[in-house]
Amino acid sequence: MSYNKSLVLLLAATVVLLVIGLPLFEEYKQQLKLKATVVTGYFFGVVGALLLVHAILYWPGAEPQIAAELAALAGSSLGWLIGMWLSPMGTQETTKFTKYWTAIGVGSGFTLKWAIDHVAQYRGWIADHAFISALFIIALVVTTAAVYNARAYTDALVIAPRNPLPSTANTDGDTVNVKTGSSVALYAAVSGPNDPLAKWDVFPASLGSIAADGVFTAAATPGSGRITAFNVEDPSLSNALDVEVTA
Repeated sequence: MSYNKSLVLLLAATVVLLVIGLPLFEEYKQQLKLKATVVTGYFFGVVGALLLVHAILYWPGAEPQIAAELAALAGSSLGWLIGMWLSPMGTQETTKFTKYWTAIGVGSGFTLKWAIDHVAQYRGWIADHAFISALFIIALVVTTAAVYNARAYTDALVIAPRNPLPSTANTDGDTVNVKTGSSVALYAAVSGPNDPLAKWDVFPASLGSIAADGVFTAAATPGSGRITAFNVEDPSLSNALDVEVTA
């Protein structure tokens, strides 16, 4: 199969997956406690990986087209990261991005030195490949704007433990660890709907109980599960927090 036909087939499969996947996501997102940002991230990652594999398989003999494909993929990937970083949803994401971008910043120092030493020899290449360079820039700008607008101006609900945490609880990434029989206060912050109130759900029920004000009391036996907060005005607006009950 030729490069162009295979690329069209890959893009058509992506569109079909979107057409089928969006209604399924809307139908089962509450039942399966799916997060739109997580599902979209996985979808983006899968499509990006397929494009990368596709480029590698067709590299001999189709260099100009593949260079353009990789430029667009690189620009959209970087735009995704920048858009996410510019619009963190909650303190957990802010903390995560701070760690990630600190690590990236350290590596960027070495990258910048390398770029300064070698940029002169690439000026001619960029000038000779203006179309590929433009693809990278367009994909970068469009993806950054799309991700930022989708996250910054969309109704959202953030769930997190209140600080300071009691001595019987701690956080490990996105998971809250609570000792058996003890309590921890959670909050749900809503942006968008007029009603900021939330109703709570604990799964499985044997994990413990949660009051209307978000105070979770762990059961007497260890276990793991999730606590989900639903907006009262718009129940489709929800978010979940992993909880580990330890002895």
